[in-house]
Amino acid sequence: MLYYVEHLQKISPEFTIISVGENPHGLPDEQALKYYEKYTSGSNQGTKIMRTDKHKNILLELKGNGAWSISPNQ
Repeated sequence: MLYYVEHLQKISPEFTIISVGENPHGLPDEQALKYYEKYTSGSNQGTKIMRTDKHKNILLELKGNGAWSISPNQ
């Protein structure tokens, strides 16, 4: 897990999207979620993580000026 944490620290994601549905493997892993929560900086609304199993469809809009927005697209 050390390399995983080092990777997250280096890329310092602004936002994390996790694409997952019901599965027999218990994914996403709880420890991985804790790492994403800790090492993701978050949006200006404070949101850090969106998951398709909780938010369904997710709409990511990339703006021409380098800005972006993300929201549940239900």
